[in-house]
Amino acid sequence: MQAVNQEADESLEKINGAMTTPQAIIDPMSDITKVTRFEVIDHTTGGEGRVFTKYGVSIELSYQDDGQTLKVFVRDRGDE
Repeated sequence: MQAVNQEADESLEKINGAMTTPQAIIDPMSDITKVTRFEVIDHTTGGEGRVFTKYGVSIELSYQDDGQTLKVFVRDRGDE
């Protein structure tokens, strides 16, 4: 069990250069149908923090290019 936890911790450190806490990561199995607000936070060098916020939306995640690209489709709630 400790090896599994260590692997999970190492994976979390790789995400966003260790700037994301485990609580902030969405479990892929979670119910994204409950999402009504979408935000993009820029934590890159020189980034400006919150750069996009949209309320009253639904989202769809699409992994492409063998998992190298994540596309997020933001739609008006009810148009899904």
